[in-house]
Amino acid sequence: MLDWQQATALGQRRAFVRGAITSPVRAWREAGQAVAEFGAQVQAVAGVPPQTQRRELWWLAVRHGLNQKSYLDFQLYRPERRRRASAYLQEPEHTRTVRWLNRQDADSDAPRLRDKPSFSEWCRANGFPAVPTLLEYDRGELVTSRLAGDPAASLPRRDLFSKPNDATAGHGTERWRYVASSDGIGGWQARDGKMRSAAELLAELAHTSLTLPLRDGRTSRRMFLQPCLRNHRDLLPLTPGALCTVRVLALRLPGERARVLLAAYRMAVGDAPADNFHFGGIITAVDLATGRLGASLRREQGVLVPVERHPDTGSRIAGHRLPYWRETVELAERALDATRRVPLIGWDVAITDDGPVLIEANMASDPDIAQAPTGIPLSDTPLPAAIDAYMRAYLRT
Repeated sequence: MLDWQQATALGQRRAFVRGAITSPVRAWREAGQAVAEFGAQVQAVAGVPPQTQRRELWWLAVRHGLNQKSYLDFQLYRPERRRRASAYLQEPEHTRTVRWLNRQDADSDAPRLRDKPSFSEWCRANGFPAVPTLLEYDRGELVTSRLAGDPAASLPRRDLFSKPNDATAGHGTERWRYVASSDGIGGWQARDGKMRSAAELLAELAHTSLTLPLRDGRTSRRMFLQPCLRNHRDLLPLTPGALCTVRVLALRLPGERARVLLAAYRMAVGDAPADNFHFGGIITAVDLATGRLGASLRREQGVLVPVERHPDTGSRIAGHRLPYWRETVELAERALDATRRVPLIGWDVAITDDGPVLIEANMASDPDIAQAPTGIPLSDTPLPAAIDAYMRAYLRT
């Protein structure tokens, strides 16, 4: 009769064998389901037949553990990218890696950088240009106001921007365009075309903070209001109106100064209030040496498609040079150097007529934004060396 240890070992071996047999079968089935969902779009974009896509998806899953999202995000249906498939860092791995790098402790600035109103205060305290928070609502109540007196009476007569504190991918954001009137009072207009007075706008924000859906286990319903910045005049041909930002991924190795790993410029489309890639926007590779824009992509029905001209303005994107580029890179590097115990940040930076302005600090910058525009895997950047260095330092403590 087998003893407990022998039975356990045998059970583990049987489980391994079952997994080795069923995993490829499951991968083949899931590949078929994926191709049924997006196969026609990939074929239209890249000319890859659905059956070929299914074989590629199956092989990538069995050989490299890559899922269908990575197949689409990194365009692994293109042979030149599929050859480097194992070098791409997909979302689950990226999330675990970045969370470990930016793990919080008592001395970390990460909590202040994640909280959007606190982020503005951090920037001001460290001398970095940022967008101030005018006021904040939480569960229907005004909890913070930096306006003098009655907020409705002192609300600045200009375009404004509202966003939930825990928003991701542009969810819950709104751009409020100020429309002047002959009586000098004017009002604010959102995408619905309805005109609102200052009191009506604030009442709507209060109501939104009371009814905002709680996403991904978050508990906050905080809504904040900020001035809406304007794009640099040279960048107006690349937007229908909403603010564009450049995602600048900066890294700091132990004992070294921060450096920028990569950058991607993001453009809004249509009446979208924000430029988020996951909000329907366009993303473009940026040459770090010159600030010139390169290949552009946009997601349509889940598949990335190339974009040569902005669909709203008709302006050609590639070759456009970002103004204040050297200052933008320096700002991202100086800001990361100013943080305590945060080695990796994807800064969102707006470029205005007065120069670059920090908009947001992303502790877990999306791997598709980082790798999709250029096709360069994160494994080809200094990120693996940073992970190794911080791991060695952690083990020595």
